[in-house]
Amino acid sequence: MTLDQLIPAAISVSIFLTVFAVGLHAALRDAVFLLRRPGLLLRSILSMNVVMVVFAATAATLFDRNFYLNLRLYGPDDSLKNGTWAPPQVKVAE
Repeated sequence: MTLDQLIPAAISVSIFLTVFAVGLHAALRDAVFLLRRPGLLLRSILSMNVVMVVFAATAATLFDRNFYLNLRLYGPDDSLKNGTWAPPQVKVAE
């Protein structure tokens, strides 16, 4: 398994364990709390399933994906020239 495969797997396992740990601390009382407050339950579901999707879609359309894609595909030029740091130069594919 390479490092490129290991990092996303480690992040996924970390998120899973975090959610699992939070779930272990949840009690039936917590679920009943939301069921007795349907407005809060509806707002919670709406924020997770609608607002965040709209936010992600808006952010994806506002950012210039081609710049970041080209940066990822072609990478910066040599950032060290003569022992000093130089800002990376981005090659733009046409």
